[in-house]
Amino acid sequence: MAKMGVGLTVKGLMVDIERPGKDSFVPVVETATTQNAESEDKKEEIKLDGFGILSDDKLKFFTTAQETLGLLWIINEAAGNNYTFKVGEKDEINVRIQESKINPSYNKHDQKPSFSLKLDVKAKMMQNEPALNLDDEDIYESVKTEMEKQIKEEVLALLDHSHKEGSDIYGFGWYLYRHEHSQWEDWKDDWESFLEELDIKVDVEAEIKKTINPGIKIGE
Repeated sequence: MAKMGVGLTVKGLMVDIERPGKDSFVPVVETATTQNAESEDKKEEIKLDGFGILSDDKLKFFTTAQETLGLLWIINEAAGNNYTFKVGEKDEINVRIQESKINPSYNKHDQKPSFSLKLDVKAKMMQNEPALNLDDEDIYESVKTEMEKQIKEEVLALLDHSHKEGSDIYGFGWYLYRHEHSQWEDWKDDWESFLEELDIKVDVEAEIKKTINPGIKIGE
């Protein structure tokens, strides 16, 4: 868990379970056999391989690789991790996430809640596989758009699946409990049915600030 930067504790899990309109998650921990290239010795290590999504205190489903990334974005725990996204059909770019912060806003339409999530991401270039000239403003914007698109898909994949399972993993209900309490009182008894139809807009704004390769310049 420490390698992925996920600061989950038993206390934090219990607090989430007790919060109105907020569900939680548990890590899926497995063992993996590793071997140093210069040694014949093998050893077993623990690795984090996704998450189990809860509703109340019951397990609903295990996350896919895409949904695992989506969870890291919505709990603001993506910073410090390397992140790979596609450009074109075959090429990839790898960046290191330096900052990631998500902010919600709430609206009501036809007596139903809706939310917007604004995700701001700052990253540093690590590997430019297709050797794109990111000093070119048009190319930079195109690459940035591809990164934003993939992040948005990961977040929506997690939210769509969890809401179909009746799990409010982000805590939209908890937001209402704190900021729109009278509305929460009206909706809380039917919140699971609200979740399935909850209108959510996700907006991602990414910035690739600099590179470790002096031959590649990033447009500001």
